[in-house]
Amino acid sequence: MRLKTKILNCYDFLESPNSNTTKSVEVDVAYIIQMLKFDDQEEVLTIYSWTIMEWEDARLKWELDEYKGIKTTVLNFYEIWTPELKVKNNEIEDSETYITIYECLGNNTGHVRCVQSIIHNLMCSSAMKDWPYDRKHCTLKIDDASWNSWSQSEASIVFTQFKFLSFEDTYTAWRLIHSQEHLNLTGDYQASVEFVLERVAVGIEAAIVVPAFVMSVLTIIAFFLDVNANVRLGILCGSLFSHYLFLTEVNKSIPKHSVDAPNILLFITGSMSLTLMIILLTLTLRYLCSRKSSAPDLIISINSFVLNGYGMVKYLFFPRCSVTVASKSVLDSICQQTEWFDFSNIINNIVFIVSVITYIIMYSIYLPHESYIPPIN
Repeated sequence: MRLKTKILNCYDFLESPNSNTTKSVEVDVAYIIQMLKFDDQEEVLTIYSWTIMEWEDARLKWELDEYKGIKTTVLNFYEIWTPELKVKNNEIEDSETYITIYECLGNNTGHVRCVQSIIHNLMCSSAMKDWPYDRKHCTLKIDDASWNSWSQSEASIVFTQFKFLSFEDTYTAWRLIHSQEHLNLTGDYQASVEFVLERVAVGIEAAIVVPAFVMSVLTIIAFFLDVNANVRLGILCGSLFSHYLFLTEVNKSIPKHSVDAPNILLFITGSMSLTLMIILLTLTLRYLCSRKSSAPDLIISINSFVLNGYGMVKYLFFPRCSVTVASKSVLDSICQQTEWFDFSNIINNIVFIVSVITYIIMYSIYLPHESYIPPIN
């Protein structure tokens, strides 16, 4: 108590250690990010960090012999001159910095070391096209707060360290995959760190990506069924209804703060449109298979060209429409219907090949995939 009374007597915390000179106080800063957290809308990122600042203040020196060898003592930050840092984030209006813990330790040589627990808010840019494997690109810009009443004189901030702690165990919604520090700058701010966060989408993948793939497979399976079979039409109608319900639920789950439409929505919409076209194709082919009139010469020529030529090509076409019992009783009717059956079969298989190719293209473009990048240490 006698020591603190001595060093703080007549101490003006509004005056910097070098207030009598033109030289600024050199402050070494280590900035350590402890934890990250997004708000409910995933727009504002809250950064929980530790800031360790060290500088020299000759007014806080004392002789060891006079105070029984005491080398260090705890000082309250509001009792001494302390520098401050602020986040320069122009994207958030009235952005504030919250200091929850502020402890300082003074040495008999005049060396001061303060530790702050700080909470910052900033905005991160995001591209929702790859949702649920989207990434957040964030830039934290830091400058000294020399304008603040606590530090009337300027301080020369020197960043010595800028790092992330491992927060994988406590913050599993996102993972850090990249960071780049820029220290001791001379522009509008003195230090910045650019980092990228990637969403951990294990649960979302099981609930959204996998069902979207299954529904598309269900649509393709319908091609292997006879167009006259009610099972085929039932499967396609069920798949179309499932696409609609699934699209509605996915729309509720997607964050609404991006102008980019997620590719998963485009994939589901494209798959639903393709399913609807296949339903219309099925109804058209059922009508063709029910016709009893003679087929035009052009259709007969197409059937002969495809089914009787090019070796193994004819074995790629499946399945043929079934002939009804009533039509089998008349030979001429059977021959006439067979041409329509073959033509319907050719159209069905051509659309099948086109649909498979379309789905493959949509898988590669629209269906999101997780690109593994190991988190940085």
